[in-house]
Amino acid sequence: MYYTFSNRLIRKLSDRPFFSLLALLGLTIGLWGCSNDDPQPIAPSEVIRVIDGRTAKQGSGNPLTIDMNKDGIVDFTVFAELTANHQGDKLYVGVNPIGPHKVKSGPFSDDNFLNMGLLIAENPPTTLDFSLKPNEQWTSEHGAIAIRKTTNSGSVSHEGAWIGRSKVLAIQLYQNGQYHIGWLKIHFNAETEVATLLEYAHHKRPQTPIALQ
Repeated sequence: MYYTFSNRLIRKLSDRPFFSLLALLGLTIGLWGCSNDDPQPIAPSEVIRVIDGRTAKQGSGNPLTIDMNKDGIVDFTVFAELTANHQGDKLYVGVNPIGPHKVKSGPFSDDNFLNMGLLIAENPPTTLDFSLKPNEQWTSEHGAIAIRKTTNSGSVSHEGAWIGRSKVLAIQLYQNGQYHIGWLKIHFNAETEVATLLEYAHHKRPQTPIALQ
């Protein structure tokens, strides 16, 4: 119906040379621009990004708090927690979503404090969305970016994708009844055992992917 009307209009305008040329050009551009197949790029202004730089370390007091949407309510924390038992001790450095917010994690582990799973690191360039790969899950539970284990004999081992690296963690920010995709970029220094929150961001529009470069 739409294209039939367009074809009739084009034929009618062809009887008026100058006007028809302008109208035909405008109609052609309009039809081309309305194609459903055209990609819809995400404007940078639609992603709210904050450069941070604060640090979290075991023994430094309270965890690092993040209010992503600046509404006065803490959405996530970055923590460093030391536990010990008869086998030795474990340092857990990770992220805790507060309330309904979520992080992308691997499977939970009965061997870890609070059954923490290892959080999933994203590798740019990639698209952050709600999809999951095998053995991944969105969770509102604590998750670890790094675990340092020291046995009673003195041997030290590490787990986690953030060991000595800066990595991106995908998150879901719950706002006004809907989820917004975002990220936390964190560096963990395995020697000093300091986690640095480099930056964090979320999309203004809910249910919208972010192209991460």
